[in-house]
Amino acid sequence: MAWKGIAGVLGAAAFVAVGVYVGRATARAPEAVPLKPPPAASAKRASDPEVLATGAVRSQVGAEVRVGARISGRVDKLLVKVGDIVEAGQAIAEIEHADLDAKVRSAEADLAVAQAALALLQRGARPEDIQTARASQRQVEADVELAQLTVERRRSLVERGMMPPDQLDDAERALAVAQAQLDGARGTVRLRRTPYLPEEIQLNEAKVGQAEAALELARIQLTYATVRSPIAGVIASVSTQEGETVSSGMSAPTFVTVIDLSRLQVEAYVDEVDIGRVGPGLRASFTVDTYPERTFEGTVAAIYPKAVLQNNVVNYLTIVTVNDPEGLLRPEMTANVAIVVEDGADGGTDR
Repeated sequence: MAWKGIAGVLGAAAFVAVGVYVGRATARAPEAVPLKPPPAASAKRASDPEVLATGAVRSQVGAEVRVGARISGRVDKLLVKVGDIVEAGQAIAEIEHADLDAKVRSAEADLAVAQAALALLQRGARPEDIQTARASQRQVEADVELAQLTVERRRSLVERGMMPPDQLDDAERALAVAQAQLDGARGTVRLRRTPYLPEEIQLNEAKVGQAEAALELARIQLTYATVRSPIAGVIASVSTQEGETVSSGMSAPTFVTVIDLSRLQVEAYVDEVDIGRVGPGLRASFTVDTYPERTFEGTVAAIYPKAVLQNNVVNYLTIVTVNDPEGLLRPEMTANVAIVVEDGADGGTDR
């Protein structure tokens, strides 16, 4: 009986061990298997004549511009509002510019001074100036002659003891002064008759050029007071008001946003399963929610090489041109796109 009891205990223990091992084996999580579309579904999509995708109407690069100011100041006039149609170069706003007007007038005056100085050098001395210098020279020559006679007369009187020597010294000093004045007068005549050096002409020409550049800069800065639209389009938003003070710091303050509605495109997200059948030049059509009965035509223009992950689905951004002669479309409209990948008229394209 004892051996039977021991055998029963051992049998029960073995049964429990086997049960634990089986339980652990069956509880082990299965390895993850990548999910792939069923072969039948992939084959069906590959045979479809169209690739369907969703996207949105967006502005082309350069068709949406935020217009700002390049100078600081108070907004004197705001000339547009949301919805206005503007042309390229049309004035949008005006900023106070009294200080800029003053800078232009100052630069104009500086240029006039530089031009006058250059003209004097290029013309040389006037005949009247030369005649005046010669007359001054003759007057000083007469003073020298008189001083020489005075010295000779007083020297004779001093030698005869009829005049003190200090009066002769005064006469000799006066003669020396007159001779120095004569040398200066002769130098003035030579200067009036000698043309200016080429370096002096070049220096004044450079000053004129510098003044012209300063005037041009002042006029350019004055044009910054009038904010103009760089493109033709529609005013999409206005972010400032008359009387506000704007500051052009690191970035120009935005006044308005202009959108050219004739330069739109559709950005469609094509599934990675279908992207291999899509390429530039394929015909496409799309609808928007606001015009559900209207079909717009377009053409695939480009496919971005970098994938976009949306809800764990890999898509590729595909650009479709827009043919909208009536101007019905607006940016950010949702678009349902159908890209024709097989043309029944010519048998399609093997991609």
